[in-house]
Amino acid sequence: MSLKAFHILFIAVSAALCLFMILWGVNGYRLSANGTSLGVGIVGVVGVLALIPYYRWFQNKFRNISLVFLLAFPLWLVQTRTAWSCAVCFGDPDSTMTKGIKAGIILLILVVGGVLGVIATIGLSWARRAKALEGNQ
Repeated sequence: MSLKAFHILFIAVSAALCLFMILWGVNGYRLSANGTSLGVGIVGVVGVLALIPYYRWFQNKFRNISLVFLLAFPLWLVQTRTAWSCAVCFGDPDSTMTKGIKAGIILLILVVGGVLGVIATIGLSWARRAKALEGNQ
């Protein structure tokens, strides 16, 4: 995959994610009038507005890119039914599958948090040792 093709794919996927954030935020705000949902929608709008000048800059740099591909990929992602729902979101919250997914997410958070905590502890330990070594000289 060339760098040009990667950039087109990157911009298209980013635009699709921003469009999804807009739709998710607006839908969440419409259902619950939650400020967090409105914030997600606003972040999506800002993302799309930031991608427009980036695409224009990239288009000026590489003249042979068509806007059709850039717009078609996110629209294709948005129109698919499988992108809109999953069994966990719209299924029974007390099912064993939902409980298993929640347990898996908690386990991943604990593992990642534990690894980051160990890295932070090592960094602080090295900083203390470096300060002690500077004081001894």
